[in-house]
Amino acid sequence: MLRSESDDILFKHAKSNGAKVFDGVRVNTVIFEKEGDPASRPVRATYTRKSDGVTGEISFQYIVDASGRAGIMSSKYL
Repeated sequence: MLRSESDDILFKHAKSNGAKVFDGVRVNTVIFEKEGDPASRPVRATYTRKSDGVTGEISFQYIVDASGRAGIMSSKYL
């Protein structure tokens, strides 16, 4: 099985179990509970939708950055 196939199975499984998932978006910034303190809990993120460039902000209780070593959490905040 290819890595991309495995990733797709996990993505679809998370969605089928109630996770709110996003595909085709780029996260621009992560906003933390204590502004500017990446040791605090992430609570919001700004994003850009790749298909049409629409931007927005989302709040959340939990975040999973499954984009690997080059992901925003590991490369920008950790």
